[in-house]
Amino acid sequence: MARRVVNDYVTSGLAGNIVDPDGGVNLQKKKLSLGLDKEVVPLPDEHFPDSGFQVGISAGIPQIGYSQIWKYLIEDVELKKQLFR
Repeated sequence: MARRVVNDYVTSGLAGNIVDPDGGVNLQKKKLSLGLDKEVVPLPDEHFPDSGFQVGISAGIPQIGYSQIWKYLIEDVELKKQLFR
């Protein structure tokens, strides 16, 4: 059943409307793995800053504890109670 649906989708021409949301990165990787394309080094973007960045997810992220989360949740519930009175 699923194979028929896919075949109908392809033969109707709707498959041509599919857009690659990542800008072709996955397609480029597939071509490289199949040996159909040579590896292309992207040109550096002059608008992208090359300094001032730190490696890691903890760079510049404030430490948030359970007390802040609970405080926010309680305030949110209290606000919703006031709105729906």
